[in-house]
Amino acid sequence: MESHTNVSMDKNPKTPENTLELSTCPIEFFQKRKAKPSNTKNMHSDSTQADTQIAIEFKRDLPISTKNTAEDLEQGPIPSSSSEDSKSQPEKVDDTIRRAFVRKVLLILTAQILVSAFMVGMTFFPNGVVKNFMLRNSYLAIISTVLGIILLIAIVWKRENLQKVPRNYILLTIFTVCMSYSLAFLASFSNGAGVLIAAGLTFLIVVSALIYVSMSKKKNFSKLGLYLAQIIPLFFALPIIGYFFPGLVIRALIGAGIVTFLALHLTFEIVRVMGRCESKYSVDDYILAALDIYIDIYLIFLELLKIFGGITQ
Repeated sequence: MESHTNVSMDKNPKTPENTLELSTCPIEFFQKRKAKPSNTKNMHSDSTQADTQIAIEFKRDLPISTKNTAEDLEQGPIPSSSSEDSKSQPEKVDDTIRRAFVRKVLLILTAQILVSAFMVGMTFFPNGVVKNFMLRNSYLAIISTVLGIILLIAIVWKRENLQKVPRNYILLTIFTVCMSYSLAFLASFSNGAGVLIAAGLTFLIVVSALIYVSMSKKKNFSKLGLYLAQIIPLFFALPIIGYFFPGLVIRALIGAGIVTFLALHLTFEIVRVMGRCESKYSVDDYILAALDIYIDIYLIFLELLKIFGGITQ
């Protein structure tokens, strides 16, 4: 019996960690069991501090690139700005396309103005050869005016004539030559000083409109178009009033009113080209945009020529 008892006791040896001595009283037994978790917590905190110290020493020995990677992992994922870039990218593309469109329109418009200025300047050649030819063959001015109006209707009426290359450039060139000849014919009735004053004021109006639209912080000029639409009847009524009141002062006031309206309309056309209103031009309508601005400049110069050049009829 004694040997059997000794063997069974050897199979389950008792250690200080998992058992208590048999002589221990119950009170001491429960006190030691309660104190045991606190020792476990202390051991856990000591192991955590040791792990932290090891991590710091390991990080100190890493290369710079590896340290940055470790810091990034500790800080978590960096918020991506790809969404913001994707939003701003279409706006940048639109701005680039719009700037290219504006440059194209200005180049076409500059070519038109140079053709008109050259033909008007031809009337002041020495000995008046060109001027006398135009006056002797006045029917050419009538033909060129009628042909210019027909071409204008043809260009605007059919959209293919605005966008199909080279048809659009050919039609626009013929229109510009016809209207320039008519303008030169009218300028031949004026003196040189009146032509220069009208040309200088027209240039000043165009440059002022360009600078105003370019430098303005206002992003939407749609209200300007609404105001112009309301005073269009007055624009057509002024020439009728001038017909019944042919006085010099009345004619000058009516001419100033027409020039003011045309200058505002020119400003609005520039706004449409730059895309700063709801009725902006499409980037494919470069011929139409150049045509509209050219007509405004043409009418402004013609009206100023009536005021300062002495053209009454």
